[in-house]
Amino acid sequence: MILAEHLRRTLLEPLKERQRQEGREMGIEEGIEMGREEVREKVLAWNARREKAAADGEPFDEPPPA
Repeated sequence: MILAEHLRRTLLEPLKERQRQEGREMGIEEGIEMGREEVREKVLAWNARREKAAADGEPFDEPPPA
């Protein structure tokens, strides 16, 4: 029993914590990428509206997305 407890504390718990941390880091990276893609889509849509207004000779005063 003492050996099993020692192995759990020294091997299993640190491994599980490292896996949790890696999962968090992957989640953060995925979130950043999703945010970038969302902003890119907003900018592309805004630019398409701007170009259409220019082609139609209409004024366009919509600010670019932040």
